Amino acid sequence: MAAQRPPRSRARDLLSRVLFVALLLGCSLVFLAPFAWLVSASLKLRSEVFNLEWIPDPVQWVNYVKVWQAAPLLAWLKNSLLVGAIGAVAVTLSSSLVAFGFAYFRFRGRDLLFGLVLATMMLPQAVTMIPVYLIWNELGFINTLVPLWAGNLFGSAFYVFLLRQFYLTLPRDLFNAARIDGANYFQMWLRVALPLTRTAMIVVFVFEFKALWTDLMKP
Repeated sequence: MAAQRPPRSRARDLLSRVLFVALLLGCSLVFLAPFAWLVSASLKLRSEVFNLEWIPDPVQWVNYVKVWQAAPLLAWLKNSLLVGAIGAVAVTLSSSLVAFGFAYFRFRGRDLLFGLVLATMMLPQAVTMIPVYLIWNELGFINTLVPLWAGNLFGSAFYVFLLRQFYLTLPRDLFNAARIDGANYFQMWLRVALPLTRTAMIVVFVFEFKALWTDLMKP
């Protein structure tokens, strides 16, 4: 029969658990306070936005009607979702394909070429902004959504590095077996590498979708 813990020890554990939960609740309230203030301010008159009252009196539900009438929010939301989804899918697949090449193939100068790819991360966006604009202008895609996602078709150095590290952890015997079964290099990437790195692909997709959603420079 297992020995029972003394009452003082159980009380100490209960107290520590209560304090831990209270700390979590306090931190949650701190992080939720700005969002609560945002909702409260959206239901106030403009002259009452910065007062100290959390509950609007009266509640101005008409503010939301005015916003939808004053701006094409549906069009903006559709464009953001479209650009974010297409751009995230494009950079995930293209970076994955490049990363697989650097992880699987062994050739002279591979590490040097991979280092050059990583070196592109040192270029700030301000340096390439004007040349990229001139390129899209020459191609005739200005004032369209294409420049906002088409660049992702060429991959991203950071995502190439991230996915390459995942591919290096895969046993090479899996790809050798696929080659024996008649798979070409593209099929090895599509049917062997991709299913085994779904988690990494999801991480890349989420990172890029968030980056495109909050990108206020390109538009």
